Amino acid sequence: MKKLVFGLIATVLFAFNGNAQEFKKLYENYKNATVPFYKNLNEFEKNLNTEFDNVTFLESEESFKKWLSENVSKTNFKNEQQALTEYKNLMSMSSEIVNNNIDFFKQIGENKKEFLGLLQTNPIDGVQNPPKDNTQEPVTNSPCTFGCINDAVDCSRDADATYAETLAAGWFTGGPLGAAVAMYFGSRAHKRALKLCVNTLNSCVAGC
Repeated sequence: MKKLVFGLIATVLFAFNGNAQEFKKLYENYKNATVPFYKNLNEFEKNLNTEFDNVTFLESEESFKKWLSENVSKTNFKNEQQALTEYKNLMSMSSEIVNNNIDFFKQIGENKKEFLGLLQTNPIDGVQNPPKDNTQEPVTNSPCTFGCINDAVDCSRDADATYAETLAAGWFTGGPLGAAVAMYFGSRAHKRALKLCVNTLNSCVAGC
């Protein structure tokens, strides 16, 4: 009986580890596929030249066109055509990434813990910037600075969790199209949230 029980436990553990390894491989494929996407997203963000949290004008090509007609002069785009071209490229790239990584998006919800762990230990290039302390040694050893770092790490984990929820919800509610839209907006929000975490850390350490 004991042999049977231990055998069942070993089988479950092996299956769990196998699933984790499979998801890790899916994550790696997704991560590699996003490299050119994030490069273009960073360029688009730079040209958009706005810090608005409300970017509903990006939800469709038509709403973006309307926004550009009134605000293109405030951006770094040469003209409206360049802005639309970059926008279309991003949307096309996000759709292609989702379509080539269907299994990854399907499994995010049931592998959220593994996904968050991978984001922390094996971050997506160009997006994740784990909070670091670049201050002098005496300050680094202060309780105040350790508190700043701990808060920044919690901040980055919250950002990762929101990103994971956004991708999972996008797939669950809208399939490939929903996932593509969620990937764009979720990635943008994730990138900005992590930047805020780092900025907050620097301000906190400076005040120690």
